[in-house]
Amino acid sequence: MKRIKIEIKKEHEEKAHQLFDILENVSIFPNNSGYLVEIYISNSEIDYELKKKIEKQFKSYEIEEIRKTNWILNNINDDKGFESELFFISQGLRKNIRIKRFSLIIPANNAFGTGTHESTFLAIKSIEYITKKKKFYKILDLGTGSGILSFVLKYILMTKIISTDIDKNVKGCFIANLKKNNLNQIRFIEVDGFKSKEIKKKRFDLIVSNMLCNLQKKIVKYYFQSLKKNGNLIISGILKNQENEIIVICNKFNLILKRKFYKGDWVSLILEKKYTYDE
Repeated sequence: MKRIKIEIKKEHEEKAHQLFDILENVSIFPNNSGYLVEIYISNSEIDYELKKKIEKQFKSYEIEEIRKTNWILNNINDDKGFESELFFISQGLRKNIRIKRFSLIIPANNAFGTGTHESTFLAIKSIEYITKKKKFYKILDLGTGSGILSFVLKYILMTKIISTDIDKNVKGCFIANLKKNNLNQIRFIEVDGFKSKEIKKKRFDLIVSNMLCNLQKKIVKYYFQSLKKNGNLIISGILKNQENEIIVICNKFNLILKRKFYKGDWVSLILEKKYTYDE
């Protein structure tokens, strides 16, 4: 298999169509100067006439060999997993993996949260830290994605958990991951933030949320309203340069910083709802 790469200017796009009509595997990618065109053809399809047609239409082109790749084997080799203090988390493609106290299988798919991103790793680290300090019985995982944080909480605490996400496509992925890890008593609710009537009525010991800072800022007051007195909040998905801003907003709602963890450019915060007499 070979790939022919051609740079074309926007004004020459129509001129190229005649050539593309006679070939099947053609991809066009816009760039600053016009378009990058990639044509995938078998070795037997490259002949003098084809080259002549390309040279007639375009001044320059590149032909490169595409080596045969065993993508299944590549995925298996790439699935090295990662370790936290208590967990080994992987896609479950490799055998004879190292085992920590707990193992989780989270396949790479359309839902965010395989554990490899710094923000997810930090959220897990925060969960492992806070669950050593306190017992939690009513837990909300807001924006659950793949369900990884819910599953970590379930293994450690063995209590009922509510997991929510706004994305309609997440539910199928979440349920599949739940079954793959032989877990139950985790309820999934498709909802935007705290807009579910059921969630509004509940008060939680612990809320965890791995979402970007702009989303976090919009719902800080709902964190306060949904937490029990002295309940804890773990928020991740925060860049270091956003840390002070989100802490200031949380303080306005009596959510006081207790601990933070860093990895790369990211930070995870553990906060506690301060007791107030007017609640």
